[in-house]
Amino acid sequence: MGMIIRVAFNKEEWSGRCKNAKSDKRLFKCRKKAVDTGYKVVDIDCLSEDCWEQTLCTNSGYWMSRGNFDRNRAIGNVFFVYQAVNKDYVLWGKSKVKSVEGDEISFEPFKPMPQEKEVSGLSAKKLAELAGVKKWGQGTYRYIDAGREIFLNDLIQREN
Repeated sequence: MGMIIRVAFNKEEWSGRCKNAKSDKRLFKCRKKAVDTGYKVVDIDCLSEDCWEQTLCTNSGYWMSRGNFDRNRAIGNVFFVYQAVNKDYVLWGKSKVKSVEGDEISFEPFKPMPQEKEVSGLSAKKLAELAGVKKWGQGTYRYIDAGREIFLNDLIQREN
């Protein structure tokens, strides 16, 4: 069973802490704490050493949750989305679950898709539909079935 993970934007391509966090409109989720990611925006930069999302696209790529992951469900493909300034969602990356330890999940190394190949324009309603729920609401991830994984893979292929 795959996953969709909804993250905040990271202008360092998820390989480090954000710079100029207060001036980049795409980082509104972090500034407003609309998504609980462990970010702590102070003055100009994101100063949190334990930012949950800063290492997604590194060799140590991992992510944390407020609750424990279900080891039997957190397997297979994982798709990453963030909310753009216009409130639509952008599918920006795909990896595979490598391991699960309680509230921490590790991924196989990957890079964000080039911006021109991202799947953009996904409404909140469409994202909920892709996740198999009526409304996404709270929470930053959803488990998805094999059919939804295939559909998301097809969406990515159409953009490439």
